[in-house]
This record gives sequence, structure tokens and C-alpha cells, in this order.
Amino acid sequence: MSIAIIAVLISLLLPMLVQARRHAARTLCMNNVRQIGIGWQSFLGDEGTFPGAEVQPQWRYAGVRFLGGSVERPVADASRPLTEYLHSSESTTAGTVAASLYRCPEDTGLATIGTPDTPSMSAMHGKTCYQEFGNSYRANEWLLDASLSGIDKQPRPLRDAEVSAPPSRLILFGDPVWYYATRDVPPSEQLDASWHSGTNAGHIVTLDGSVRHVSFLGGSLGDFTTAPR
Repeated sequence: MSIAIIAVLISLLLPMLVQARRHAARTLCMNNVRQIGIGWQSFLGDEGTFPGAEVQPQWRYAGVRFLGGSVERPVADASRPLTEYLHSSESTTAGTVAASLYRCPEDTGLATIGTPDTPSMSAMHGKTCYQEFGNSYRANEWLLDASLSGIDKQPRPLRDAEVSAPPSRLILFGDPVWYYATRDVPPSEQLDASWHSGTNAGHIVTLDGSVRHVSFLGGSLGDFTTAPR
């Protein structure tokens, strides 16, 4: 009889524990992007331009690199433009970093869009975005490459003065679902980055520093934009 009662209690508590765990992960992810967003604002205030990186600027504006060994250890990547705004020089050179700042706890990487007959599969050989790029959070590349919007022929980061879109609507960075859920590509080329509960939903930070959990169902940006003008 007691075993049956315990079994019933477990069946009642398990969904609650799973929900609590997912809520905690979502909260941690939101705190991560909020802190990184402060680094963006500080950089913009000092430099008057968005951060640039020679390779994959949409991922490498900030993040970690991995030291070799039997167990790779993440350390702040001093070559990324926002590093000094998110970590002290002492912690960077010493290799100590709160690696979780750049890692969404529910980061499962990118996956192909599955069907009932063909389940979704990893598009990154089982790696997460954090493992692949040193950062779970993708930035709006239109702000990091002036050639995409025709502002300049050179792929340089935009200056703050070159952006006229409403700051509360302009996506700065966030969970990469905002990018992959709104790409206008054939179904065979679509990727999924739905890490949190709900399809095509995740956290974004807008230019004004606001953090929101947004659903991009239907492949639409809705009230938001990535265009600087």
C-alpha cells in the first residue's frame, strides 16, 4: 500500500519538478542575455559603433574559447570586442570566467526540421552553439555588417548614428531562434533552434536594452525588426 502511495506522489510531483527545472533554465537564460546586453550598451556608449569581428561577428562579438586537455576548459576570449566590458582584465588573463554567462542551459544546437517520417536531426554533429561558437546567443548581423543593408560596401559594423529604427523594436541579439525561425528559405534548408518550451520561441534583447521572451510562430518577426533603418 505504501509503495502505491509513493508511486502516486512521484507521478504527481515529477511534472512539477520538470516544469520548475525548465522555468529555472529559462530564467537563467534571460539573466544571461540581460547581462550581455549591458555590455553591448557600454560598448556603444564608449565607441559609438557596434562591435565587429573578422570572422562570424554574429557569434563572436563576445564569448569564450576552449583550452585543450582531457577536459576542455572555457575561458573568456580576449580577442572578442565585448570581453573587456563583461570581464575584468585580470580575470581574462587568468583564464577565469563565469562560462555560463554565454551558455543557455537549454542550448541544444541547431537541428533540421523533422517530419513524422523523418525525425529532426542535429545540424552541428551533436554540438551545441556554445560548443561550436563559444556563445549560445546570436547577434543581428545587419548591425555588424554595413554591406548587408547597403549603407556601405565594406562589411564594417554600423555606427550608432547610422541606425534610425525604433530601439524598442530593433533586435540586437538573443537566442538564435529569432534568426532561424524567420528565414525565408525552402523547407529543406530550414533549421530549428527551439530550445525553450514552445516552438520557435526564445529570448531577445532589443537596442533599448529590453529583454523579452518572444514567439516567432509563422516565420514572422511580428512587432520587431532586424533592419537598422
